[in-house]
Amino acid sequence: MRRLVVLALGSLGLLGACSDTRTPETTRDRQLAVAPPIQSASIYGNELSVKLVDGVKLGDVVDMSVFGQFEPDVPITEVQAKHGKPESERTDHRGRFYTYNSPKAKVEIAHEQSSSGVGDATWTKWAVYAYPAETTASKLFHEALLKQLATVRPGQLLVMTKGRERLLAKLQGDKIEELRWFRVSQ
Repeated sequence: MRRLVVLALGSLGLLGACSDTRTPETTRDRQLAVAPPIQSASIYGNELSVKLVDGVKLGDVVDMSVFGQFEPDVPITEVQAKHGKPESERTDHRGRFYTYNSPKAKVEIAHEQSSSGVGDATWTKWAVYAYPAETTASKLFHEALLKQLATVRPGQLLVMTKGRERLLAKLQGDKIEELRWFRVSQ
């Protein structure tokens, strides 16, 4: 059947347009060797995705104090009632951001807007971004994460708990440029 499709596409002059020239390494995850507190780790493109063992929290593998007293899923009205007005506000293609300073980082409360890419389905969520003063990964990440980072040197690290919590770190070598803490829907 596959040969028939290739012949048909070739006779129509469409074969070049439809062929996939990517190597296997760029089309699927590469699984990495792990040990607790990491259950699994894979690299896809420039992102290292790490799933934590059941019961392990983000705070067990990442210094979450960079977020101060801020947490995801808290609307800005509640944040303002507790912390006062933000120092600044901005909007970009991802949503609206409210800036606060915590002792260890500049923190942004983000009202993110997303879409499914299908039809007009859109949704919003509240996430927290941190731009830490201490940007060295070895100061903020558990040794198990550092071991994985040393293996692959990704541009992004996604850490996932068994629950809803996620942390996405944008990296430049051993430096952390941005941390995004969010929760996914169940």
